[in-house]
Amino acid sequence: TIDINRFEQFYFWFKSMCNIVKDFQQFYDNEKHDAMMQLFYSKKQANRMLLFQQNGTFIIHLTLKNDQVYISYKADEDNVKHEVYHRIDDEMYRFRKQSKPMFIFVRKHSALKLFYYNNVPEPKEL
Repeated sequence: TIDINRFEQFYFWFKSMCNIVKDFQQFYDNEKHDAMMQLFYSKKQANRMLLFQQNGTFIIHLTLKNDQVYISYKADEDNVKHEVYHRIDDEMYRFRKQSKPMFIFVRKHSALKLFYYNNVPEPKEL
């Protein structure tokens, strides 16, 4: 059995993660089943994988908190940065004091050059 308070906590977290996955369905809604596998990378896994990529390679992945995702990217030779974006509505996210659709954040972020997609860095086309 599960305590009602623990269930509610789990439920709100699960609902949050489902909404985020829905926001990114255009990335993984294709015939390549592992196309968005990195959405489920931990911060540590993202760091380890990105260290061996070109500068500007990035992934978008879940955090452990409700309504948050990371954009992690290779900033320079020995540095991976992790920025936290807060989901505020369908496909809308807040970073610092700005609120925009996620694809606008990605498109305008000059450090993000290659989206790590289906295990291959590809030029961002959001």
